[in-house]
Amino acid sequence: MRLFFIAMALWGFIIPVSAQQSYRDYVSAAEDILFVEDFSTNQYGWYEGEQENCRGYDVTNGYYEIRSMCTGSFSSAFYNLNNGFFIDQSKDFQIEAELMYVSGEDNNSITMTWGQSDNKSDRMRFGISGNAQYKIDKYYKKVWYDFKNWTKSSLINPNGYNKLTVRKVGSSYFFFINESFVHSCPFEYFFGQELAFQTNQNTTIRIDNIKIGYIQRFRALNAPPVVQITSPATESRGFVVVDEKLVTVEGVAKDNDGIFEVLVNGVEAKLGQGGQFQAEVPLAVGSNKVTVKATDTKMLSTTQTFTINRNDELAVAEKKKRVALIIGNANYTGVAHLGENPINDANDMAAALRSIDFEVILETNADLNGMNEAVRTFARKSREADVALFYFAGHGMQIDQVNYLLPIGVNIKDKHDVAFECISVEKVQKVIENTKPDRMNLIVLDACRNNPFRSWQRGGETGLAGMTPPSGTLIAFSTSPGSTAANGVGRNGLYTGELIKQLRVPQRIEDVFINTRIKVEEKSGGKQSPWELARLRGKFFLVTQEN
Repeated sequence: MRLFFIAMALWGFIIPVSAQQSYRDYVSAAEDILFVEDFSTNQYGWYEGEQENCRGYDVTNGYYEIRSMCTGSFSSAFYNLNNGFFIDQSKDFQIEAELMYVSGEDNNSITMTWGQSDNKSDRMRFGISGNAQYKIDKYYKKVWYDFKNWTKSSLINPNGYNKLTVRKVGSSYFFFINESFVHSCPFEYFFGQELAFQTNQNTTIRIDNIKIGYIQRFRALNAPPVVQITSPATESRGFVVVDEKLVTVEGVAKDNDGIFEVLVNGVEAKLGQGGQFQAEVPLAVGSNKVTVKATDTKMLSTTQTFTINRNDELAVAEKKKRVALIIGNANYTGVAHLGENPINDANDMAAALRSIDFEVILETNADLNGMNEAVRTFARKSREADVALFYFAGHGMQIDQVNYLLPIGVNIKDKHDVAFECISVEKVQKVIENTKPDRMNLIVLDACRNNPFRSWQRGGETGLAGMTPPSGTLIAFSTSPGSTAANGVGRNGLYTGELIKQLRVPQRIEDVFINTRIKVEEKSGGKQSPWELARLRGKFFLVTQEN
């Protein structure tokens, strides 16, 4: 134990400044690659689904997403490397992954750990935060030791993927962010063979392109080709957004042994002098993965992948103005209290919409004056918006085929009081009607669907009445007309919990609600079937690329 502390105190003097700090000095030969994961499928069995109603895990769209809403705890996912291979720590090796901080508080972290991910064994940790800082530390005998405390770095892209690389070379660790050296410290043997990723509460992260392998000095190795894509120009996150049906992919492949061939999506590209290549790639509407594979004359290959998102000519541009009004009511008096679900639904819906560029007006446990004022603000802010969305979670009912949403503190003695004490959905519908040809209005009602004169509990008998949406509007109900919606047994109501997931997926707005309906019907055993009425003027996407 004493020697461990001496090593920590002296590392700044015993780690040489050398060419090892250059990312390009070391490479992996094809036969030295131990583990590759790009999440095109879930071939290695990463956990998927929900845990404790506050953690979510999904392999989708070519990445692994971890969502954490658990109070006071981390969410983590790990893969036991012993399942398929074992890292020989006597050799020089590299662990690399691309991590994205999707949402959460700026000072929350996203970390990669290796070793043994329990509270008894050694493990190392390398991570970044939402406010562009990084940290390196080690867990040893139930105590964390900082190798590098939280440090600001301009190398970190807070809005996209960041490649974190850990190298063991000789007796030292070398750490890189986006292929630039940031720190070194002594290497110490670790116990366990688990690779894990962690994040704080109220945070969503994504992981992609994990690679683990042994490394050798570049000059001592017949290295694979180096590929550079020159057109189309990708964003920092590795995405291209275009409107064309056909794009030209151009670049250069370099190798001292010469280039044998370049394939683009499996089709041979035109190869010119100096390794320059060109290929035409047809695109479907939505996400298109483009893979460039360059092979040298010694049959060593390099693969580079990026994504091109083709917009439909009628799709709403991703950066247009979006405004949403979110209301969640639960603390009713004199009627059934709805617990915390509607408040959680409203807060989580607001967070989901903010993550896809909505300006959000959020009201929880609002009385009649509060709801009226929120609708008035919504009407003003959404007047010039390209997308206007209204969402309500709480008690709702129909009187004489008119749907009403109930404020907190409502006082109804007979049905004639309803028009004065409640907010009609028609009122909301009128304030968002707009003649802009590319305007999209969304009204989402996750209400209890019951008449208070018969039952005030979420899951009453009469349900909400059907409606006729005006042009350019989609109205979504959490269950079919005349039926009831489940309040939910977890953090969210059944409908909203599924809808939040689908809102973040690149797909047409109609598919957002179709896929939500399918999941709700599956989870409720067919007892709850959401319903939509739509008169949209075109094809709309709230998410047209992975963000």
